Amino acid sequence: MKTFFISVVFILITCNSFGQNIYWEILQGGLTFGFPKDIEENVVSEDWARKPTTRFIVGSEIRTNFMENRLSPGIQFTFSEWKRFSPNGSYAKQQFSFIYLAVCDYNFPKENRRIMPYAGVGIGLSQVVTNEIGYGYVRPVHFAFSPRIGIEILKQLRIAAEYKYQGNGNNFFCVKAGVVIKM
Repeated sequence: MKTFFISVVFILITCNSFGQNIYWEILQGGLTFGFPKDIEENVVSEDWARKPTTRFIVGSEIRTNFMENRLSPGIQFTFSEWKRFSPNGSYAKQQFSFIYLAVCDYNFPKENRRIMPYAGVGIGLSQVVTNEIGYGYVRPVHFAFSPRIGIEILKQLRIAAEYKYQGNGNNFFCVKAGVVIKM
């Protein structure tokens, strides 16, 4: 977490030194889906009536624009939570994922002043924390990779579809929206 904040301060100082605008997606939120089985064959429940499970993703992202607003490099932090159940339903565990990414988007030429499509990729680190009844444990830090596509509406709302590869068997898709402010 300390590294994340140091990175943010570095980007803010660097961008202000070169007169670049900074865009802060102060809040991203969305739904996750497509979780695979983990190493122990535990699954994220699809049976909402019998075993309700929460699957969400929240985060924040800071980026700037270069090359006449074509490239948007930055950093992203996301957090997600879900529950896994054993194949026979005898136990459940709750998992939390923390993902830190260096991201870069390519903004496609504007056909319309209000909507700007983009595609990007993020590379960084992820860590999963698991809580089971009676104890919890932290899995090692893994390589993370995240391709994404989306649209930006009126330079204030971003909607994206992403795949979060975490390198530890907890990969997933997500659809999210975020509110952007210009600094």
